[in-house]
Amino acid sequence: MKSWRKWSALDSTGVMAVPKDAKGVYVIRRTLGITDQDPSDLIYIGSSGKGAQGLGKRLRRLLNGKHSAAKRIKRFIRDGLQFSWFECQTPDGVEKALLLAFKVSTGKLPACNKQF
Repeated sequence: MKSWRKWSALDSTGVMAVPKDAKGVYVIRRTLGITDQDPSDLIYIGSSGKGAQGLGKRLRRLLNGKHSAAKRIKRFIRDGLQFSWFECQTPDGVEKALLLAFKVSTGKLPACNKQF
């Protein structure tokens, strides 16, 4: 497994730097709007999944509004969104493990994840 990439702005410039067909996992965080009632900066955990869609394609779909979580994530756009990612061979399993770890440590899923 490779290491996490540096945080980038969740915009077309940042997303274009991600290889279209890379298998892996990504996370989205907000840099503003963190409160005592909602203290987590991490709002979404996702992956390229089991299919043929790579990380770059998945993130482009998110920006174009064609990703299943796009509407939920856009609610946070004013909060300075950033993303990070890493390549791995079993992205679906790693995504599920990250979601489980988040739920165990906080008692809930990230704000824009519906399930795992």
